[in-house]
Amino acid sequence: MKNMLAIGSVEMLNEKHRCRPIRLLASSESIRFLGSRRSKASAGYRSARGIVNTQCLSHRCFYLGFLQSMILILYRGILMKRLHLAISFLFVISLVQAVGVEEWSTEVSAENDRSTEWIVSIAYKENVTRSDYFVLARVTGVEVKADGSFIDCSVTDRGLGTSIVCESINASKVTYRFRALGIVTALQDLNTIKYRLSVTEITDKFYLTVKLPLGTGLVEKTKIQGTGLKQYEPEWGKEGSDGRRIFVQWALDKPVLGRTIDISIIYENILDAANVTSILIIAIIVIVFLAIIIILRKREIKDVLPVLTENERKVMEILIREKKEVDQRSIVKELDYSKSKVSRIVQNLQARGLMVIRRKGRTNMLSLKMQK
Repeated sequence: MKNMLAIGSVEMLNEKHRCRPIRLLASSESIRFLGSRRSKASAGYRSARGIVNTQCLSHRCFYLGFLQSMILILYRGILMKRLHLAISFLFVISLVQAVGVEEWSTEVSAENDRSTEWIVSIAYKENVTRSDYFVLARVTGVEVKADGSFIDCSVTDRGLGTSIVCESINASKVTYRFRALGIVTALQDLNTIKYRLSVTEITDKFYLTVKLPLGTGLVEKTKIQGTGLKQYEPEWGKEGSDGRRIFVQWALDKPVLGRTIDISIIYENILDAANVTSILIIAIIVIVFLAIIIILRKREIKDVLPVLTENERKVMEILIREKKEVDQRSIVKELDYSKSKVSRIVQNLQARGLMVIRRKGRTNMLSLKMQK
């Protein structure tokens, strides 16, 4: 019969009403109960939804059969629900048995040309044979290391982003390095970093660090007051500095699989290019000046040596070699001079302004005196 689906059959064993086996059929237009043979038209039961033919002597047989059919359908529904629960349970078990990640760290360093340098480090709890990473941007210069050794991986542009897949590996730590474009955009005289990162691995620790370019800092709150914008989002991130760059870090313990983090950072230039160049030039000048002073002082001492006596020169060479305070007794021992002889030499060098004598207990500590 066309457009008809057999849902179930119920055998009526009620001898009082002598109901024969009936089959419940359903379609989009009618519901019919068909007996083992047709009854007379006058014994049929008509309704707005369809026709019921049965050999039951009363309508009670019909209702009893209908009730038992509904019980059967309900029972099958319970079985299907249990099946779904079993499938869900197996899925959860498969996730638990999957190789987990001990630590997932992502470091994004923004550059002055609005590109970003990425270092993604994934430390698995045990060795894996495959690792992959997807970036919502176009990337270049991809380098991947497995346990510290470079490996070859496939890089595919997926339109919306770039997929990096590494197969046939045997490592517990995989590190991805690459340059990504299109994440930093200009906002008048400000710059903004926006990216959506998803937790695609079951991990114990998750870190995301975004470093700002050199010479930049987070936008002043007064400049974005009343705009609804924030210096950075999510606001539970922590601001810090490594001595050269300002950064914002977000950390999660055991994040939910599939969780997304929409980051946003607004920053501005603190020092323009001219100021940075000036500071570098001044620093170089100071370093060169200090180096010249040190060289000249060394030359002054060495220039004096030729005019000294041989014994005085030997004492001075010991002080120049040690570059620190020297115990007078060690000079006596090294030169094999008498104490009185060394004492006379030291007194003469002090009188010439070449040596400083500092009394310490029962001995003298000797050091060079730098001339101005």
